This record gives sequence, structure tokens and C-alpha cells, in this order.
Amino acid sequence: MNNSEFLNICYKFINQYSNAIELVNSLENFNKSGEDQEAIKSMIKDIKDLMDKYPNKVDELKDEDINEKDSYERWKSIFTYIVGNKYFNTCFNNLTDYELLKFISQYLSAPYPPKLDQEEFDKLVKVGIENEEKEYLWRLAFNYNNSELNFDKITNYYIDTKDAYYLCELISAVGNKLDIDNIIDLINDKELIKSIIDSKDVISFYVNKEQLEKLSSKLN
Repeated sequence: MNNSEFLNICYKFINQYSNAIELVNSLENFNKSGEDQEAIKSMIKDIKDLMDKYPNKVDELKDEDINEKDSYERWKSIFTYIVGNKYFNTCFNNLTDYELLKFISQYLSAPYPPKLDQEEFDKLVKVGIENEEKEYLWRLAFNYNNSELNFDKITNYYIDTKDAYYLCELISAVGNKLDIDNIIDLINDKELIKSIIDSKDVISFYVNKEQLEKLSSKLN
């Protein structure tokens, strides 16, 4: 089985990018075999039971072509079931670090990204750097903007590779979690400085006039 494809189906529901009806339909149409087939079949039955237990309110004005949004009770019950499901966790734990990085980075600022501690996060940063996945790395940070994780390794990588585009993307996404003064102190390459100044509108929400002037002064 393609673990990532199965996990994507569940992840879309967990983050409310799909509803329970779409979740069940996706699982029913998912290619599976052997033990996987039995595990998915069991999940579908359990999810349908939860849907019956927590029905949504009927909206008589709803367009028939638009699937209903799950009630909080329905979503929460299925969410809790999925993250506690043995088969789901086995598939999740079988992902390589690179697969997990790619998996998390498919969405921006997902409400419920997988829980990671700093060590686990840094492993994903390491594999992202080794594979030069600059896009994945700022997306990874964006998904954990509401965490207490440290993003310095990503910041330093963009500075070391003199990549103004991704450094500015990172600042614009998670600047509230970065030490902007320290970043400015670390930047000395003149071409990088010029590119950042050219992109000042992108980072203006987190980088003030005085900080930009300090950066500009390094060109003299």
C-alpha cells in the first residue's frame, strides 16, 4: 500500500479540508489488498458508526451538489478515532523522514499538523537541507508557526546559501517567531543584502525601517 496516499486521505479530514462523507468515499475507493484491505474495511465501518452516532443538522436550503460541513461533535469523534487507530499510526510511523517532510509540506499552515518535538523537527530540517528542498522547508516552518519550535536551522540554511527569495518567504510566513535582529547581524553578503532590500515589501510586516537601514548600511 502507498502509506502516503492513505495518510493524505486521513490528513485532509483531520485538518477539515474534507468532511466525513468525502473521507468514507475516498477510503472506499482506495486501492488496497490483504491485511490492508481488512484494516481499511474496519475503519470505514467504525467511521460510519460515528457518523450515525453524531448526525449533522439538516439544512433544507443546502445545495445538493455541496457536501455538508461536519459538526464539531462528528469531526472531533472521527478525528480522535483516526489518530488513535493502530493501522493509521503504523502507516504514519513507517514514513521516512523525507516522506514525512513532504507529507507535512503539502499544505500551508494546516490547523492540525503532526505533533513534533524539536529533535523530530530538526531531523526533517536536516533531510530537507540534504535534499536541497528549500520550498519544503519554509512550508514546514509555516505549518508550525503556532508551536514553540525553533526555526534557526532553516534561517541559517537560507543565509548560508544566499537565497533571498526563500529567506524572505520564511520571514513573511513566520517572522513573529524569528529573531530578526540576529538574522540581520548574520547577513553580510552584499548580493544577498541587495536582493532582500529589493524584496522589502514582502517582509515589511516583520522587518522595521531601522532594521532595514542597518542591513543597508552593510553595503557601504
